[in-house]
Amino acid sequence: MIKVNSNTSSVGRIGGKGLVLGIALALGCGQAFSQAKPKVLDFWGVGGFAHGSRTAANTFLDSLSKAWGFDLVQTDQASAMTAANLAQYSVVIMNNSTESGKIFNTDQRAALLGYMDKKGFVAMHGSGDTKGSWPDYTTYLGGELSSHGGGIAKLDIDSSAYAKNHPILAGLATTISFDEEWYAYKTNPRLAANVKVLYTLDEASCPGCTKMGGDHPVIWVKEPPAGGRTFYYAMGHGDNIFKTNVFCKTVLARAIAWTSGCVIQDPKTPMANCTSHAFEGPRKSNSGDMNIHGGARSLTVQTPAEGAHRIELLTLSGKRVAQKSGTGLQSYTFGDLKGSTVYSVVTFTKSGRQARLVTVQ
Repeated sequence: MIKVNSNTSSVGRIGGKGLVLGIALALGCGQAFSQAKPKVLDFWGVGGFAHGSRTAANTFLDSLSKAWGFDLVQTDQASAMTAANLAQYSVVIMNNSTESGKIFNTDQRAALLGYMDKKGFVAMHGSGDTKGSWPDYTTYLGGELSSHGGGIAKLDIDSSAYAKNHPILAGLATTISFDEEWYAYKTNPRLAANVKVLYTLDEASCPGCTKMGGDHPVIWVKEPPAGGRTFYYAMGHGDNIFKTNVFCKTVLARAIAWTSGCVIQDPKTPMANCTSHAFEGPRKSNSGDMNIHGGARSLTVQTPAEGAHRIELLTLSGKRVAQKSGTGLQSYTFGDLKGSTVYSVVTFTKSGRQARLVTVQ
C-alpha cells in the first residue's frame, strides 16, 4: 500500500486536529518551508515482529506533514527501494521495520544503503532489530538489538559538547523519564564509525532493563563522510510515544528537519529556514567549519585558517547580540551572556552560511 500526501502550505492548517495542534504548540510551528519542500518517505514494512505502533506513527507523520507543509509518501512496499525512486526524497524513515534484511532483495538493499550514506535517514525502535538478517545495514546504523526489557527509565543528555549543542536537543530537558520497552545492543553504538550519542539510559533507574555495562545509548546520530545524516532513537514500541509523549514527538520532528538538510536556527520553527534539501557532497574535512564551545556565561568561536569570515550571535527571537569579522585563523570570545540560554551562532565564510545552536551554561 502506498499513500501520498502532498501539501502546499501549513499556514492556517494547524487548528482542527488535536495531534497536529499538539505538536505545533510543542514546537511553536507556525511556518511552512521557506523554499522548496522536502519529500519524505515513511516505510513501515516489516520482516519480523509487527509493532502495532506503526499505525500511530503513520498518523503522527501524516499530521506533521500537514502542519509543516512537506510532502509525505507512506508505503510498506519494498519496491519503493530503488535508486531512481529514492533520489526524489530528502529523508527516508524506517518506521519500526524489523528484520529488514528479510524485506529487501539484493538490489533494494544496495539502493537503500547508497541512499543512507548520502542523504537523510531516520530509524526508530524496531528498525534496530535485524536479528542478523542484514549485517551491512546493522554496521551502518550503529546498533543491533540483543535483548530488551521494560519499565520507567531515566534518560540523560550525553555529556559530550556535541550532544549538548545539537539543534535537535536545543531547549530540551537534560533528564527525562518515561515508560518504554528499552533495547540493549550487541555492541555499544558509541563505538561505531561516525556515531555521536545524544541521550543515554541511566541503567540504575530501570531494574527491568537489560544492562550494557553502564553506557547505554538510546538516541544517536551520525554524519558519514559521504554527506548524509542519520538519526536513530530507541523509542516507539507503544502508541503513546506518537500520541501523548511531547518529548518524543519533539525529538522525532526535529530529527526529520535536521536529516532533511534544514539549518535549524530556531528550534520553535525547525523547518522555516530550509535553503536546500540536497546535500552539497562529500565532507572532505572539517577545516572550513567553525569550532564553537559554550562556557560559563560565554562562548568561544574559533574560525578556520583560510579566508574572510563574519560571525553573528543571535537570540532565538532573531535579535543580534554581537558581531565579529576578520580574516584567517581567529578565536573570539563572547562574554557576559545569559546562563542556561540557547543562542544561534551564524557564520559566513567562503563555504557559505551556516547556523548552529549553542547552549551557554
